[in-house]
Amino acid sequence: FAQHSGVGSEVAAENRPVDLEVSNLDANIVSDGNKGENGRAAKFWKKLERIPTAVVVFLLGIVLAFIRKPSIWKELSVGPSTPHLVRISREDWKKGFLKGAIPQIPLSILNSVIAVCKLSSDLFPDKHVSPTIVSTSVGLMNLVG
Repeated sequence: FAQHSGVGSEVAAENRPVDLEVSNLDANIVSDGNKGENGRAAKFWKKLERIPTAVVVFLLGIVLAFIRKPSIWKELSVGPSTPHLVRISREDWKKGFLKGAIPQIPLSILNSVIAVCKLSSDLFPDKHVSPTIVSTSVGLMNLVG
């Protein structure tokens, strides 16, 4: 009988638990068996893994914005801003549609149709749902409201 050691581990062929959460860097540090500098690095990476990726990407974007345009410090202000109407020209609409809306279509189809079909087949393997049926359903829902 194989033993299961808990969350994040699986049983190897020799019935020894294997930790699947160890990254390549951590695996090198753990396999060396060294403490000291390598132990501190392993602890650092363990703490870093707890930070959500979206937060890291957001903070990286802020840092890169300040690197790209250091004068942004002077433009920052805290508090609400006064809303104002922006007049959009015909050329701006065209540019926005071609560079923003058209490229968004494949991503929207992927998220709303293909991912739903895959999830449906994973959750209900006995029932087959075609992308045509799902896309028709999503299209009708968009038209209705």
